[in-house]
Amino acid sequence: MSSSLVFSSRQTLTRRASSSVSKPASFNNFIRYSRKKRTLRTMTTSATTTKEEENNEDVLTQYIILRRDLWREKAWPLGSIAAQVAHASVAALETFKTNEDSIKYVAKERLSSMTKVVLEVKGEAQLMTLSEKLTENNIDYYAWREQPEDYVTCVALRPYRKEEVRELLKKCNLASDVRGG
Repeated sequence: MSSSLVFSSRQTLTRRASSSVSKPASFNNFIRYSRKKRTLRTMTTSATTTKEEENNEDVLTQYIILRRDLWREKAWPLGSIAAQVAHASVAALETFKTNEDSIKYVAKERLSSMTKVVLEVKGEAQLMTLSEKLTENNIDYYAWREQPEDYVTCVALRPYRKEEVRELLKKCNLASDVRGG
């Protein structure tokens, strides 16, 4: 049995169903990054697809922007970096829990189709510059400050539609391999 997963009007990804391995719908979140055009394509799949999810422009996505120097220069392990992303994500969702889009994003019927994109900036200075731009443009975000180090490690936006934040995040790259290099 074959199922087709659409993530844009022009591109299709085909996945073969396996009778021996069954993954819950939450494992079916895909991100497609085009290095050539430097654009993000986000695709979320679940057992049921809503009209909103079929149109990528309407998908609510939580963007988390991380400092690349944490793993490249400071040699933080993967677990610590994952914890920073998780802390910032949860803090942003809690801080903006009364926002209409945040409520929709965490609704019980949508839990298996949450979309997150983790982006990176070079270091703390770039993250602080981005924070200032977000503030100037009235974008809701939470800057996670790690203790006892007392510096900002990442920024998590409340859920937004891609077109609402695209221009502000266009200089951020999709987070790269934390194993180094």
